[in-house]
Formats: sequence, C-alpha cells, structure tokens
Amino acid sequence: MPIPRGNESWLWRILGATQFYDALIAAAALIAGGVSTYKFYVERWFKTAWVSAIGVGAVCALTIVRAALTYRREARKQSLHELQGCLVTLHALLTGNDPGCGTDVKAQTDGARAD
Repeated sequence: MPIPRGNESWLWRILGATQFYDALIAAAALIAGGVSTYKFYVERWFKTAWVSAIGVGAVCALTIVRAALTYRREARKQSLHELQGCLVTLHALLTGNDPGCGTDVKAQTDGARAD
C-alpha cells in the first residue's frame, strides 16, 4: 500500500497549478488584444481602440485577481500527505505487512533498552 504522492519535480508542480494557466490566459489576451487595439488605433478607429484596450485590461486584471485568489485558497488548504504516510506505516505494523519503508519496532524488556 504505497503513499499516494511522491516527490514531484518543479515542472509538474508548475504544470499542475491553475495559476500557470491563468498567467497563460492573461498573456494571450494581452498579446491578441494589444495587436487588435494597435490595429484599430492605426486605422483611426479611436473609439473601437479604446473599447478594445479597456476589454483587454479588464480580462488581464480579472485573470490576475483570479490567480491570486486561487493561490490564497490553495495556500490555506492543509495537506493530508503526512497523515497518509503515518497511517500506511501504522497499518503495515498492525497487519504485519512490510510496506518497504524499513520500519523497526523497538521495545524495552527487563529494564534494558532494546536497540
């Protein structure tokens, strides 16, 4: 019965976080919106350029706020990984199955310390 999670690399932690994808959304909106806003401005469609710029700014700002709120929520969440590891070890000791983690039970007998 293995512990569900192992050591994750930094790449998998980044790719597994929703904030990374929020940043990609904001960057894509900024690039696409910036290009279209510039095109509207060059073609002298000033009102459309302003609407486009305000829309791009709103999308980027709301995406950044969403990423920050998600980060705060995830930072407050408590992990049960350590508890799962303890329970796996305890289960193995009680049932006699060795989980392969090298656990030793030390007991004191006749006043002498067992090592």
